[in-house]
Amino acid sequence: MKTVPVKLLASLFVLAVACDRDPADVPSNPILPPPTAIEASSSEAASASVPEPAASNSAMLRRGYGPIDMKLNPCVSLEDDHTLVGKQCASGAVVFGPYANAPADADVDVAFEIETKTPLVLGADMVSNSAQQFHGALLEQQIDPGARRSFGYRVHLFKGVSGLESRLFVRASAPADFKIHSLVVTVR
Repeated sequence: MKTVPVKLLASLFVLAVACDRDPADVPSNPILPPPTAIEASSSEAASASVPEPAASNSAMLRRGYGPIDMKLNPCVSLEDDHTLVGKQCASGAVVFGPYANAPADADVDVAFEIETKTPLVLGADMVSNSAQQFHGALLEQQIDPGARRSFGYRVHLFKGVSGLESRLFVRASAPADFKIHSLVVTVR
């Protein structure tokens, strides 16, 4: 009988407790297909190819990142008050980054608020190594027009990573307008 790796159990726990939502909010058509199962040998190879940040830099790597540190889809602009404004955005990734290094045994928190003029589905995940390594995700959420909703999730990194990226996705039946407030990615 095979044993389940601790990392897999921890990842499943993060996904299970990332948010509490009404089952009616579960979209029938997800933004992204679920990640495929990764064999132990391929995940070891992927993590072996990513250089782990030096332990001496650990304190410097533990910091916060805001909207100015993120890459934006061309349909999204950054306002003076650091609000991200999406205008006529097609379904897909709208915010991604900060492509930071994170030390081993770090918690990474992502927090933000979103409001929309049209119904849309929001998704978020955290990856590294040019999106080859999946770390965790926020379950997809239905966002109703006019409501401002707050979201947050935490992912624990057992090993140090390079190029850590938090991605926000939207899906709507037509191009969507929305605002993202108070976006912060914090490496603790």
